[in-house]
Amino acid sequence: MQSLDPARVAIDQSYEEFIDELPDELRSAARELPLLLGLTTRAGVCWTDAVAEPVILGLPTLLLGALAARIKPELRASAQRAHLFAMITAMIHERVDNGSVEVDGQLDALLLAIERQRHRALAELRLLGADRNASFMAAERETRSATAAERAVFERRSEAKLPNYVAICCGKHSLAFPATMAAVVAAGADLDELGHVHEVILGVMLGVAARGELLERSERARANRSWVVALTVDRERAEVVGEMVDLAAGAFTRAAVSARALGADELARWAQQQADQLRTQLRDRRHAA
Repeated sequence: MQSLDPARVAIDQSYEEFIDELPDELRSAARELPLLLGLTTRAGVCWTDAVAEPVILGLPTLLLGALAARIKPELRASAQRAHLFAMITAMIHERVDNGSVEVDGQLDALLLAIERQRHRALAELRLLGADRNASFMAAERETRSATAAERAVFERRSEAKLPNYVAICCGKHSLAFPATMAAVVAAGADLDELGHVHEVILGVMLGVAARGELLERSERARANRSWVVALTVDRERAEVVGEMVDLAAGAFTRAAVSARALGADELARWAQQQADQLRTQLRDRRHAA
């Protein structure tokens, strides 16, 4: 996506500035954090190249750029920084919670530094006109609650149903909302615009997550972290896969519709392309069966 280029620059610059502020003993670990988290197998890879879908890191730039006439560049930059460090925080906690990464003194210190950077960027948003009550606290509580609910499903202490998956997935991605929503409110967006921004974020995050369940189902099954497996206890796998494809495609389509309403045309095209590809893959699978 060509419009991701400004976000790539903002993300790389923000993270390099963050590394420069760290004590010497944390800089190397910070630079190789994507490798430590298992997002890449190569050293020295930047965040937008390490994550499976870099759009999720650049959502503030992609969305707020469509409202550029009303949003000051410094407001968009602060939202992008707050969002970036919120998403990195979420990725660290996710991997610690599922046991793929162990916390040592260095990672703990790095996590605290990342969280401070996140809070500092949100404070900048408040100074630029965002609600003074804007915070990540509610989102963090929702994320922890959703993570615990998901663990109960995988341990078969709770029933696996598709509506449960949607609710848990949305809760786990709560940290994707505060920064961009705070910036849009600060810019004086009306209720329709706020609704569309929320729908874009939700659609992108849910679509990417559901597609990930499909693409990584073998690896997740081996780690006992697969919703496809959990949902097929009493059902045919093909039926479950079809529902998950429909869920992901529908989420991307809703994101595309709202992005288009906001004037974020390139983001809308990207989201619709994801939906179309998923539906094509499902149709080809059914024809081959």
